[in-house]
Amino acid sequence: MWVIFGLLSAFFDALLNINAKKNTKNIDSLVVSWLWMLCASPIVILPALFIGFAEVDKIFWIALLIRTILDTVAVILYVKALKESDISLSQPMLGLTPIFILVISYFLNGDVPSSLAFGGVVLVAVGIYFNNMGSSKGNILKPFLSIWRNRGTRLMALVAIIWSGTGSLHTLAIKHSDSFTYVAIGIPLIAFVLSVCVLLFRRNEAREAFNKLSIFQLIKIGLYDGFSLISQMIGQGLTQAVYLISLKRSSIIITAFLAKKEFGEKIKGRIFPIFLIVVGILLIVLFN
Repeated sequence: MWVIFGLLSAFFDALLNINAKKNTKNIDSLVVSWLWMLCASPIVILPALFIGFAEVDKIFWIALLIRTILDTVAVILYVKALKESDISLSQPMLGLTPIFILVISYFLNGDVPSSLAFGGVVLVAVGIYFNNMGSSKGNILKPFLSIWRNRGTRLMALVAIIWSGTGSLHTLAIKHSDSFTYVAIGIPLIAFVLSVCVLLFRRNEAREAFNKLSIFQLIKIGLYDGFSLISQMIGQGLTQAVYLISLKRSSIIITAFLAKKEFGEKIKGRIFPIFLIVVGILLIVLFN
């Protein structure tokens, strides 16, 4: 049963990415980020209202506050990255997140990855390299330059760095509450911060958004994220979180196929590298 919820979470996550990019063609990226968090909030609050909020303590609020600041920045950069380049190029850069986590764990705790996890690192690195190869065959340095010069991949790499740092904050906050309570408080808090940002800096752009697109088109990105998170939370209640999250990473592949359908992205030479990235992530997450 948990496999079904894991796949649902991955599918909704892929739909989120596609619709976020669609919306950035017509409206400001910050407004898209705001609507994403704002419209996801009611959905993630409902389960906590139904089962009850867990008791929280000071450590929870400290972890949540730091995480809110970092994740607000990450969400804004994430949407900008989707806007600036092909999704099949930018989103696979999130495969760097578990690698950065391994590096942080090594320097902070002296944790040495297993041989399988190290193999996963190699697969992710090779996958990202060849995914950015393009027509630059014969020049071994060109993919690295491509990653740097492409604003979308560069921004998504920065998101990966931020999320590698917030991972431990997520874990800490959940340990001092529960997953449903954490999400039910965390997402609306990010929505509140983004609401202030929009009110101060993008008031006219927000008004224009409602004139350019239908209400459903504006809110469904948040609906997809809410459904993805709820599916993830339910699935984690049926198995170990590491298995569910690993399965959710398949959204990278689903997103690539949807990007070909919706935007005509040329993914023929990217599918195998993306597959390597997903397999590498699985090895890192499951065997570290």
